[in-house]
Amino acid sequence: MTHRDSLASISDDQLFAAVQHLTARSNVALADLLAHLGEVERRGVHRLRACASLYTYCIYELRLSEDAAFRRSKAARLVREYPELHDAIAKGEIHLTGVLMIGPHLGGERHAEILRRARFRSKRELLRLLAEIDPTPEVPALVEPIGPAPAGLATHGALVQALAGPVRELPPGRRPEDWIATSAEHTPRNDEAEVGSADAGEPADAAEQQKALRYRVQFTASQEFVDLLEEASNLIGHETPRATLPEIQVRALRALVQELRARRRSATRMNPPPAPLQATAPAPVPVQASAPAPARTLHVGPAPAPATAPAPARALHVGPASALATPARPGARHVPASVRREVFDRDGERCSYRDNRGERCRETSGLEVHHRHAHALGGPATLDNLELRCRPHNTLAAEQDFGRAYMDFSRGVTDGAAPERR
Repeated sequence: MTHRDSLASISDDQLFAAVQHLTARSNVALADLLAHLGEVERRGVHRLRACASLYTYCIYELRLSEDAAFRRSKAARLVREYPELHDAIAKGEIHLTGVLMIGPHLGGERHAEILRRARFRSKRELLRLLAEIDPTPEVPALVEPIGPAPAGLATHGALVQALAGPVRELPPGRRPEDWIATSAEHTPRNDEAEVGSADAGEPADAAEQQKALRYRVQFTASQEFVDLLEEASNLIGHETPRATLPEIQVRALRALVQELRARRRSATRMNPPPAPLQATAPAPVPVQASAPAPARTLHVGPAPAPATAPAPARALHVGPASALATPARPGARHVPASVRREVFDRDGERCSYRDNRGERCRETSGLEVHHRHAHALGGPATLDNLELRCRPHNTLAAEQDFGRAYMDFSRGVTDGAAPERR
């Protein structure tokens, strides 16, 4: 008898009771999952699975969707910060969406009141409650794909075909269904994990990434943004009359990315300035899943000259280096620009950390030049001793070299006397 047949044979009352029982169990499971995810992030052990953040751990290790990963990683931090949320979720007093809605309002003078009034409310009811507590919410930042540009007669079938990609397979032991029987019995060896999974979280077909989609972008802007936008529109009016907002944004982002790319790679010269705007809208800028960078003023037009050398970074990693390609002095922390460029080219502008299964971190933002043999221990600034690391995996290496207690003290996380360095 199949599972479907067994369900068809039960009475309506039994079906209602079973659904309620399963819902109650799922509430308890969700609360426990969030608590465990919070502990994963507190310990930082997601980095041992080649994941720079809890968000990417949920995507590539737990196989959750980006939306589910974002919601659960954010809720896990709230449950860790406010432990009373665990019992409220487990008892079904508040749902996951509700936790995320009230999260920004917790911790203040009305903390207890919000928790009490949020119990057993629907999303719509919570919106009304929060509108009363905070009557001026900001427009949430949003970047949402809306499909490729229509060509001729647009049909739903054409849209589905345009978005279709290759079928992805995962090796045995990496599929969620395998975890039920094997989670406590077997961990894939390096040779097993490498079969088809070295970059299992990446697209199997590069053509899938080349399809030009359009996106709906929404965010709350400041008065400075609006003023700069109006000035930019006036300044480029002679080049492109009636320039659209996407055209101006893309041009500004091109200039910003060009400047930041040159600074990060310690380029000694800038690339040629971007071509003038055309009448048609340029291709959309790909959107990364990583957290957004801090807001800054966008420059319209040719990018400014590279910045001068910033203050030296801490001894355990090298931050953005000067654009001057001067040779490194013995014991100096500076990495020559030519060496930095070679490191970025060799590592493909991606974190080079690999876990014990051979999985490589997928992070491409916030990269730092890492000394394999720590600089503080005499490691030289040579190509063989340098590699790219994202900040979480650079920090992990420092903890492995000097001990987590020492690093926590160095970062100001703990007080008291400085612990002994390993």
